[in-house]
Amino acid sequence: MPRPSFKNIGLRRDLNLSDLQSKDQALNNVLNNLVVGSDNKSFSGGDLDAIKGISNSTVTNRDIGLMAGLAVKNTVLEDGELVDKIATPVITVKNQLDTIIATTNDPPFFNGGDGLVAKFYDTDQINASLSKNTTGATIITPGENPQVTKPFWNNGVFEFSNKLDDTLGGANGLIQWQGFYVPDASGPSTFSFDTTGLVMFEVADEFGDLQVVQNTFAEERPIEHKSAMANELSVTVDAIDARTVIIGDQVTSAVDASGNAILGTEISSGLFVDGVGNTTITLNQSITVPDEAVLTYSIANKIGSEAFRFSHTESTLEKYVPIEIRLTYWYSDPTANYFNKYIDANLSTNVKDSGNWPYWYLYQSLPADFEEDSFKGFYDNRLLTGGGTIGPTDVNFSTQYAKWLSISPLTVTYAPPLRFANALRAEYTYNLIQNSNICSTTSTSPYTDNIEIGNKIISPAFTSGTQVSDISRNNIVIVNGTSSGDATVAVKFLDHRGFLDTQAATSVGNDVTITTTNGLKIGTVVVCENNPAGTDYIRVTSISSIRTFTTNIALNLSGLEEVFFFSDKGLNNNSLNNFCIGTLGREIATTASPGDTQLILNDVTGFGLNNVIQSSPYLPAIDPDDTSTLTRIVAIDPNTNTITINKPVEAGDDMVAGTTVVICPTATTQNKEACVIPLNTAPPFVGTLDGLRTTDGLGATVGLQFTHASSILKVRDFVAVNATATELSLGDALAFDRTIPITFNGTVYKVLASTS
Repeated sequence: MPRPSFKNIGLRRDLNLSDLQSKDQALNNVLNNLVVGSDNKSFSGGDLDAIKGISNSTVTNRDIGLMAGLAVKNTVLEDGELVDKIATPVITVKNQLDTIIATTNDPPFFNGGDGLVAKFYDTDQINASLSKNTTGATIITPGENPQVTKPFWNNGVFEFSNKLDDTLGGANGLIQWQGFYVPDASGPSTFSFDTTGLVMFEVADEFGDLQVVQNTFAEERPIEHKSAMANELSVTVDAIDARTVIIGDQVTSAVDASGNAILGTEISSGLFVDGVGNTTITLNQSITVPDEAVLTYSIANKIGSEAFRFSHTESTLEKYVPIEIRLTYWYSDPTANYFNKYIDANLSTNVKDSGNWPYWYLYQSLPADFEEDSFKGFYDNRLLTGGGTIGPTDVNFSTQYAKWLSISPLTVTYAPPLRFANALRAEYTYNLIQNSNICSTTSTSPYTDNIEIGNKIISPAFTSGTQVSDISRNNIVIVNGTSSGDATVAVKFLDHRGFLDTQAATSVGNDVTITTTNGLKIGTVVVCENNPAGTDYIRVTSISSIRTFTTNIALNLSGLEEVFFFSDKGLNNNSLNNFCIGTLGREIATTASPGDTQLILNDVTGFGLNNVIQSSPYLPAIDPDDTSTLTRIVAIDPNTNTITINKPVEAGDDMVAGTTVVICPTATTQNKEACVIPLNTAPPFVGTLDGLRTTDGLGATVGLQFTHASSILKVRDFVAVNATATELSLGDALAFDRTIPITFNGTVYKVLASTS
């Protein structure tokens, strides 16, 4: 009888799907028609690409659930109602993250560090000859590579029950962190460390070179003291020796220059270090030591068991400016058993209380540059509290204008300084370092009182225009320029409001000579340290040349002195600067009547024949497409300040004395009256110290006249000066032909008037 035969169809269960010819096709077959959308599109294996490899990660269902609702939606009008619909094309989570990264940079500019990378070394890789001159670069034997390198920083607290790392051959060894610290505030940053191991800390100087600030290189360190001490708590040592001492050190021996033991009583009772300065060591007992005494400082009894500590303050850091650091921590004895190995790093700034040192202050490396259109670019170009510039200085095209938006009302309360004393905010003495933008306070108080961000710096150590960019109260002042050299100098701080420029100048009478008059305008306020007394502003009254100008009050400069220029107004509209080049204003000196073609001006200098003249509504309006509508100057008589124009004054009101006319370049085809602020706002009246008065147009005073009988004059106050009261009877003959009604509190009073 033939044996039965079997035919296998499908997959073998015991092979756990390993016999699939195509895993992707198999998945598609399983998912086919599992979910069918309204557009008849089915679910496929490609839709699961986003979670490939998720089983090997720490991502949970909850993590994925938190992503619900992240899809970007647009609000659209549908059937007359506003509804939210997922944007098309779909904006993925990766798209959103990419946008955030592109904006904030990777790593983010503000507190966006990812901690420091640590290098781990075995004890036999540590240089056998460590000294006070050892650095983080020489502490490792040349040619040795780390056993492992990895990111290793959370909050600056590290505890080890056994090995520093599983890759090391023994329980002891060395860890070295190196990277960049980015402060969140200008001024001091204090780094504090508690540790049971040997430690070295390095911080970059102003040139970017790492300098050792703490180097506890050995358990015992003999140090020679510079001078004799008589019953004092503090001893003086070299700065490099002071960096090797740590709070908690114990003096275990002391000898004089001949090698004889000293301080036996103090040492036996316990002589410890309570504090360490740049060149001083403060002890817990007063001691007396001779010249060249050598004291041995030791932590041999504390290594791996009891904590000792040190701190270092960088007092002149600038907000968000990175500074390189390097921290080295080690146990060099390969045979010792330490049961309490830890290091605790803490950070304190002007905005952060002393505590742990979070990783986001620390960067493994910094981008070569930040994108201008990122948040870093925005931050660098923001309008500072002390003012600044928006957009380019010179605008030649409309696309160069910058938009500025304020969510608060713009209030201008500017008043120019009357004299130098009004402009001077403060004057202090500061320590300066060449090529540094930090002004460090001296021991003399006050330090930073009355100084504001934006204040102008006046000092030979800084170039003209340098100003305050940040202040750490009573500590440092940060400026936007660098010092020309190392010095301790007096620095003046001038109010930046309205400040235009400063130049060296000489004067003869009312004439002043400077390097250049570019940027000066008629009316600009001028002050200098030895301004003459008075209650009137000193202003630029005329600009004679590229180097000379005149003032209304003589400056009386004694040789070459610095003068300071301030704006005469709180708000300047510079949007028309290029549009208005060559445009100037003049006043009518004598009233002109409709039909006149000759105008008498107060000044006929600065322009010539064929210049365009404008003054609405007295001169014809301009049609930009019709050059025949332009009014031009065809003759100039400098003797009488009279000009002749090719078109007569328009019919209507007289062109009264004081009216402003705008004189434009010959090629002008547009109305440029906006370029000149009316030089005299009194017309049709004449301005006086007491107010406005009426005039006949030729300078003579006339009574108030109204052209129309229905004219209305509104006044706030009505005062009769030297008036004579006359009691009238109904029968009296009065020389009047009209009355002027005056309404007061609802009652109408009438003033008798006449046209004669």
